[in-house]
Amino acid sequence: MRSGEMVSIALFFAAIAGLTAISSEKIDEADREAALAAAIETEYEWYLGDQIFSKNHDSTITETLCLESQVTFDLEALSRHLSNTIVRPVHFSTCRREIEEGDFGMFFAKFHHFGPRGERAEHLKVMNIKCPTTSSCEIDIDRFGGGGRHFIDRRGQDWQVVKTQMLWVV
Repeated sequence: MRSGEMVSIALFFAAIAGLTAISSEKIDEADREAALAAAIETEYEWYLGDQIFSKNHDSTITETLCLESQVTFDLEALSRHLSNTIVRPVHFSTCRREIEEGDFGMFFAKFHHFGPRGERAEHLKVMNIKCPTTSSCEIDIDRFGGGGRHFIDRRGQDWQVVKTQMLWVV
């Protein structure tokens, strides 16, 4: 083999190694907590409307959210993303749950949730967070009586729910 051929082969393998290194570099990830905040805002907006945003009314009014989850996420980052709302998420383990027995149709019992300070609280359960790209996520959230999937896209710096699909209802 001549030296010119050896140099060409060496350059070819160097190029392959360089392209492999570049393609295996980690690129930006989706901001899962910002997408989750958008999904939680949507869960509240259907019955609170614009009142969910603290700037529209008395900022001392807050809504404690006992947040249970099947997946991991940064609760502090989520709280920062929800800081312009009345929603204050807390980890489910810091909440207390009381059972109200009775005949509620298909439900055997109703649960009432209370936050860390004993205040009445809402409860949601994050079942799944899947972000196939850096600018889109699908988040499954269960609540009393049903569950839904939120499709969230990043538009500029904001995350917005573009579609909600009902997964189940009792």
